[in-house]
Amino acid sequence: MDGKYLAEIRERCEADLPDVAAPVFRDRKALLAEVERLGKETATLKRALELACRYHRFDDFKTVR
Repeated sequence: MDGKYLAEIRERCEADLPDVAAPVFRDRKALLAEVERLGKETATLKRALELACRYHRFDDFKTVR
């Protein structure tokens, strides 16, 4: 996820919610934490794939993504 977009989400996460907000928005900090965790996991998996492609000498490993 784009860092600028994620920063905006973090900022909005700290804002007060109106009383009429849907219950799903009450857990927004947990949802944000999960998005950040998945982003880090995805980056790790992409790196592992890139290294595996290099190991197996795929010259165009960018097309594997």
